[in-house]
Amino acid sequence: MLTDKVIETFGLSKIYNLKKNTHVNALDNVNISIKKGEIFGFLGPNGAGKTTLIQILTTLLRPTSGYAIIDGYHLLKDTKKVKSKVALMLEKDMLYYRLTAYNNLKFFCKLYKVSNYQQKIIKMVKIFGIEEWLNQYVEHLSSGMKMKLALARTLLLERDILFLDEPT
Repeated sequence: MLTDKVIETFGLSKIYNLKKNTHVNALDNVNISIKKGEIFGFLGPNGAGKTTLIQILTTLLRPTSGYAIIDGYHLLKDTKKVKSKVALMLEKDMLYYRLTAYNNLKFFCKLYKVSNYQQKIIKMVKIFGIEEWLNQYVEHLSSGMKMKLALARTLLLERDILFLDEPT
């Protein structure tokens, strides 16, 4: 059955068990439907479960109950296929500060087996206007430049679905 939905969740819940028989119900029966091409945001106060939901939808965390369909693939049964469809940029930039900006991009591309990565890096740095900082060590870049670099790195994966966790 063809569908225009790229993400659907069905009763997703996540309970974190804490010490002394206590628990936190981070997600409770979440049902969402996101169409292809739609820009969608999760809003809520700290501790509302936004990051937990993103971690589940990107296969970093398993739900306590419920499931999701990501671009036609079952989140729990087709994990490798789901991973091939999604990219995640975390709140922290996750860059290697002792490498240059270019070497960060190159390392990431090799790690994820991005084909023709040299050409793709050149194109991406032009889009972000960061050419003049490519040979700078990340530790010397401004916070804004680090975020540009982290987003460029994430987009190099060319995935169909992009998750940005606290993109400030």
